[in-house]
Amino acid sequence: MIKGIQEKIRKGEKKYFKQRRNLKDHPKKIKYDQIRNMIETRQKAEEVLINK
Repeated sequence: MIKGIQEKIRKGEKKYFKQRRNLKDHPKKIKYDQIRNMIETRQKAEEVLINK
């Protein structure tokens, strides 16, 4: 189950980096903050898993 979640998050990160490149072209922020939060929560989750 954890692997599935990690894969989803990795896909989200790929989208995030693609969108980040496009931010100069698009004045709209494209879910920028949402995906950044997702990356931060993944890092916190991995820390929790490592600490257990």
